[in-house]
Parts: sequence; C-alpha cells; structure tokens
Amino acid sequence: MRYFCAERFGGIARWGLAAALAVVLAACASPPRAPADMPVLAGRLSMQVAAHATEPARGFSGEFDLRGTAQTGGLVISGPLGVSVVRASWAAGQYRLENNQQILEFSSLEELSRAGLGEVLPLGALFDWLRGRPWPAAAHQPLTDGVSGFEQLGWRIETVDIASGRLRAARQQPPAITLRVQLDLAAGP
Repeated sequence: MRYFCAERFGGIARWGLAAALAVVLAACASPPRAPADMPVLAGRLSMQVAAHATEPARGFSGEFDLRGTAQTGGLVISGPLGVSVVRASWAAGQYRLENNQQILEFSSLEELSRAGLGEVLPLGALFDWLRGRPWPAAAHQPLTDGVSGFEQLGWRIETVDIASGRLRAARQQPPAITLRVQLDLAAGP
C-alpha cells in the first residue's frame, strides 16, 4: 500500500512540476504585448479581396482591437463567435503572430500582415487612417473627385463618415482590396 501511494503521488508531483515548467517557458516565449494603457482603436472591420489570376474572391469580417502605435502595438481580430482569428504584436523590431498556440516571427509589419490576414495591409498607416488623417511617414494626395479623403501607399482612403467612425480604404492594384471599418467610438480616440 505504501508503494502504491508513493508511486501515485510521485507521478502527480512530477506532472505538476512539468506543468509549472511549461507555464514558465510559455511566459518567456510569449510575444511582446502592447501595454493596456496604450491608445486603442476598436470596432468591426471587413476585408474583401477581389478574384485575381487563379485566386478566387475571398473576405472576412470580425471585431478588431488595434492598440499602441506603428512602433509598439498589437492587433487582435476576432471572428463571429469571438474566437481570435489574428493575434499579432510588435515592439522593438520584433513582429510576432500567435497562431494556434504557436508563435511565428517576421521581419516586418508587412510580412506579419500577409501571414495573418492573407494580404499586405499597411498596419503602420492604419493607426492614422482610422483617425481620418494621412500617415506622416509617406507622401499622400487629397482625393480630387469631391469625396473627402486622400490617397496614400496605393490606397484610396475615404473619410466622409469618419466622424461617425466609418472608414473605407480601397486598393486597386491586384489583388484589389476593400477594407471597411466601423469604429467603436467609445473605445478610444
């Protein structure tokens, strides 16, 4: 009986030690997170990608939380059931994407965007675009067709309804992409 108990509890102790070690190692390997006190832009977004070459049209929509800045931040996109579809973070030149409890590292926001969203979105510029202004790190031109907005980085940004939290961004270069955003105005600036 004594042997049975020692064997049984010894196995539990070893399992507990292994679990604690796994938690510590996972914490060390976690991607950098944008601090909770950083500016937040949140709401709903939809992205439609037009068919091109041999690729069919595709798209998705969901809730998003964009936190921080182009230098240090994070993006979480959740699907219709609240499950995270994309969980990305970046800081100090580290660009990480969490995918099914796996951490993937990239050398730029563009690579991270392609891996997480299937297309390159100018994540650095998005912080300014969602506030209705051009990104200061790249040239831009105002729209000339009477619509409020600007063109930047090959994208047409329409800010007509930005006061209501709505933004439309479109890229015509193949594959054509349309991004529509409805900001939760109570979430942040």
